[in-house]
Amino acid sequence: MKFKIVADCFEKVEQTSSRTEMTLTLATLLKQANSNEIGIICNLSVGQLAPPYIGTKFNIAAKNMIKIIATLQ
Repeated sequence: MKFKIVADCFEKVEQTSSRTEMTLTLATLLKQANSNEIGIICNLSVGQLAPPYIGTKFNIAAKNMIKIIATLQ
């Protein structure tokens, strides 16, 4: 699945105030995903890149991360 589809869905969820509508929107997205993508989408939907037990680290100092983010905007 293309990331644009996931991003568009998340944007729609973000603009929705109804919890039921959010759930239906995410359920529709998950129905379109294959078994490998479902876990990734679920992690992204709660603001994580990976499950907490994996311990994702970027090994980038906070100062450098701020500079990187500032150049993207």
